[in-house]
Amino acid sequence: MVCGGVFPLILPLTVLVSYLTAFLIWILRDKPAQIHNRAAVGSALINLALVLCLLPGIWREAAFSCNLFTFIPSVDIAFRVDGLGYLFALIASFYWLLTAIYSVEYMRNDKFPARYWFFLFLCMGSVLGIAFAANLFTLFLFYEILTICTYPLIVHAQTPQAIKAGRKYLVYSMAGGTALMLSLVITYLLCGHLDFRPGGILPDSASYSILRLLFITFMVGFGVKSVIFPLHGWLPDAMIAPTPVSAILHAVAVVKAGVYGILRIVIDIFGLQLLQKLHLNEWLLALAGITIIGGSLMALRQTNLKKMLAYSTISQLSYIILGVVMATPSGIIGGILQMLYQSVMKISLFFCAGAIYRQTGVSEIADMGGLGEKIPLTMFAFSIAALGTIGFPGTAGFISKWYLAMGAMEAGRFFMVGVIISGTLLNAGYYLPLLYKAFFQESLTRQKGQALSLLMTGPCLLTAGLVLALGLCLWVHKLPLHLAQNIAEGVLYFKCP
Repeated sequence: MVCGGVFPLILPLTVLVSYLTAFLIWILRDKPAQIHNRAAVGSALINLALVLCLLPGIWREAAFSCNLFTFIPSVDIAFRVDGLGYLFALIASFYWLLTAIYSVEYMRNDKFPARYWFFLFLCMGSVLGIAFAANLFTLFLFYEILTICTYPLIVHAQTPQAIKAGRKYLVYSMAGGTALMLSLVITYLLCGHLDFRPGGILPDSASYSILRLLFITFMVGFGVKSVIFPLHGWLPDAMIAPTPVSAILHAVAVVKAGVYGILRIVIDIFGLQLLQKLHLNEWLLALAGITIIGGSLMALRQTNLKKMLAYSTISQLSYIILGVVMATPSGIIGGILQMLYQSVMKISLFFCAGAIYRQTGVSEIADMGGLGEKIPLTMFAFSIAALGTIGFPGTAGFISKWYLAMGAMEAGRFFMVGVIISGTLLNAGYYLPLLYKAFFQESLTRQKGQALSLLMTGPCLLTAGLVLALGLCLWVHKLPLHLAQNIAEGVLYFKCP
């Protein structure tokens, strides 16, 4: 069902609000930081409210669309939201609000607060543009704007290490953008348009060699941001960015935009049937499995907390791809739930990592002994998010991994069950020793930091509470489960039990 009225106007309005906020903050860059902070938090609240206004229609399985203008024949700048796009937009708008609140305290003494907020809200508008894109061209446009706007946030500290990390990010991203542009041209020549359609738009009559080449260019284009092996190398270095940037980058913005792009290609450009006919699903499943295990093995080797979390992200994101490409009801539901639950667990971990550094000055895992006694609230929140990432029963991560394992068994892919179990054990291998060190070993450092206000501790505790609530309270997680079922029904054309 496609709806008209005022609802379609909300789609471009959410993007416009973010962009206008960015330019308003830049115009007022010489004003006190309190003005920037109020504008940022207020704008994030408005965007969340706008996205929530769409929920009743999405709950009724409606779709909203809005065409802005035609770029070339059959290629429009257009917005549309369905269940998958709405879930991505809801994740982005909610966690952007928490990040804005967290940033008020974290960036209090920063030398360039206006620049930080300017690019952060340009990124937010771009992410919402990606979520609401009705076609490949609109998605590509905002995807590349996101690339450009993320760079100043990565190099925000302007140290040689930050400049080097930013340069590496740009090299990877521009290579991916070139591959993506080639993909758009080939798709347009094959189909005559670039609109998203469930079941795919590519003709079966096209050369299989061309279709396989197209798939490779798409995977390179979106694989850079979704940090699939071997295109992941930029992400650990990008941890030089301020912690709020790392949090939003891992939970919502850049890496999630890459995964979202892959899902759109799999579902709405190729379609699962054509993917299986070309045996490309097997290659993508293998790539996801390698990334899950490889990312976890790399996380085991890290000594820096934020870099360990970065490699954990690389591993956790591929569960989303794994679930959808298995093309079973439970697998797709598990992948969509992982998209939501990975966000809350990862942003909680990064919020806590920033709080740990501010409170104690600790950034290395070896120095975390005794932190459970020194900063009990922060370490409690970190522990809940870590256990959720492992998939401990009673947490959100257990729900998504349960559905993923069920999906693998439904597909008869028992090897993938082994990948999920192995990934879980590896997650435990790098999180549990850290928690043991924090709660059961004595402190090896006497470094002291600063006391935190509720602006930083609040988001840490709230996101950790969500990890528990989404895992324990059935009435809480019925909403994401219902959305995941709607998305799965749209992909597979079936009714979930």
